[in-house]
Amino acid sequence: MVSPELLLGGLTAGLVVGSLYGLAALGLSIIWGILRVVNLSHGAVIALSMYVAYLLSVEYGYPLLASVLISIFFGFVLGMVAYYLFVHKVLGGPELASLLSTFGFGLIILGTLQLKFGGIARTLPVTTATIEVGHVPIRMVQVVGAVIAIAVAIAAYLLIYRTWFGRAVRAVVMNQEAAALMGVNVTKVLMLSFALGLLFASTAGTLLALSYSFTPETGSMYELYSFTIVVLGGLGNPLGSLIGGIILGIAEQLTSIVASGSWGPLVAFVLLLVMLVIKPTGLFAKL
Repeated sequence: MVSPELLLGGLTAGLVVGSLYGLAALGLSIIWGILRVVNLSHGAVIALSMYVAYLLSVEYGYPLLASVLISIFFGFVLGMVAYYLFVHKVLGGPELASLLSTFGFGLIILGTLQLKFGGIARTLPVTTATIEVGHVPIRMVQVVGAVIAIAVAIAAYLLIYRTWFGRAVRAVVMNQEAAALMGVNVTKVLMLSFALGLLFASTAGTLLALSYSFTPETGSMYELYSFTIVVLGGLGNPLGSLIGGIILGIAEQLTSIVASGSWGPLVAFVLLLVMLVIKPTGLFAKL
């Protein structure tokens, strides 16, 4: 029997870690919802952002805050370059082409990380206080990361639904030819959307690296979580991704209380299967 205090702790921990899961999924959701591309390099980009922060802060001695900010911004720049190298030419073609192209991009990243860092787990030099909620320890850096994740998700929602760029994005999603006739630079919108997707992925990866150790393969687990959350929250919906991430985080934390933390990926699989059966379009409206 789980005590009310332990249940409260599990819910709080789930809210904190789920917010970060939601931010990670937002990158995948934006690209999938706007470009109609399933980005199979998503997990690799998350892992890459972790190692960029590690390389700068540990091996080159940069201040941790500067390393974190550079790592996040690197994701956006990488997104603009990767769009033209791996995505632009396969848009509008067979879905298999974009799958293979982004998969190849991910393999390049993972291969590079393996060659440089090997499979040894790394951590960032973070010293932080820990609080206890219902006997469940939660690090303050995780709380700060969750606040940032929620703020970014709200900002993404406002960007898409309250700005000219957002209107251009929704016009491109509905009909690219009509959007072009209305003066929208479709290629630029698609490129910036892909870069935003990688920006969200790199932000989540960097924040997760502040709390957990990582290897080049770590991103694959967050990629699985992201696919589950996108199905839960609906394609391209920032708030849907955030709420879907929180649902997954709470389910994972409560499972770890009554069973084991190693059951997290199984929880994600079960949630994914349940949603595909009862509501494959997600809990919230698509973009």
